[in-house]
Amino acid sequence: MTSGSPAIMIILRKKINGLIMSRMGSDGAMGCREIVSPGGYTITHDEVTPVIYGMARVSAARNGISIFFPVDKISGHLKELVSY
Repeated sequence: MTSGSPAIMIILRKKINGLIMSRMGSDGAMGCREIVSPGGYTITHDEVTPVIYGMARVSAARNGISIFFPVDKISGHLKELVSY
């Protein structure tokens, strides 16, 4: 586990969800896998749009990501999730 703050976990409708943004390290990858395993939902940026694709890459490699978006599309998707 790397030092620094843990990945942000957002609770929506009593279901745990996660959002991983650009950082280096793997601490978020472990958290994402824990969220996805029991049926949670995780979001991260795609490989193309960020400057750094560290933690998102590790999370994806560990099957911890549900869906990928370009950075500028993530906020719109989050708004859709909380509005339905």
